[in-house]
Amino acid sequence: MKLKKIGAALVAALALAAISAGPASAAEGILVSGGTGVPVGTGIAGSAAGAVHLSSGGNTVFECSGAELSGTVVGNTTESVNINLESGRLTGPETGGKCKTPLGNAAVTFEAPMCLSHNRGATRWSLRGNVCTAEARRLAFTIETTNVGICTYTRAATAELTSPINTSPLLISTKSAEFAKASGSALCWGSLKLEGTFELKTSSGASLKVTG
Repeated sequence: MKLKKIGAALVAALALAAISAGPASAAEGILVSGGTGVPVGTGIAGSAAGAVHLSSGGNTVFECSGAELSGTVVGNTTESVNINLESGRLTGPETGGKCKTPLGNAAVTFEAPMCLSHNRGATRWSLRGNVCTAEARRLAFTIETTNVGICTYTRAATAELTSPINTSPLLISTKSAEFAKASGSALCWGSLKLEGTFELKTSSGASLKVTG
């Protein structure tokens, strides 16, 4: 009889410990959704919050009306959050989701993977090439047009994106990420500056915010 009571008490204690540990560990990260820390492994989806402009020499040469980003949370602690972006492209209203440009309709695709990271207390996110656990590499994107072919643009440095804290939806913006032409026709622009704002959600559509 005593053994049964001891066994029942042990089961109850373990169950209580599991219930207590679950929410506490899930709520520790600074990236939250619905007031709860977002677990590692959660899918992330990004879209454009308005038009994304690509400019050269201070003038907008073309714009895309949308964007599609896909990634996964690979780190979320009380001090930082890291997201691997596995794919990214800019989209427009033309056939196949292409953007309309002076060089013809264009598919604009980012080289993946990329690492998007944020540290507590900062109002900026950092975007760099490669996964978050590996050595940083260049950022790059291609513009494949119907008339000129493929123009490739690269940036050796990390791109900085601004974002307010404790605000939902989670919006990150860039106004100064300049990319130089790495290859392509003489008709490709010599450099392009990417300017736009992107909204991040979970892949199931839940809103996100950063608490620190």
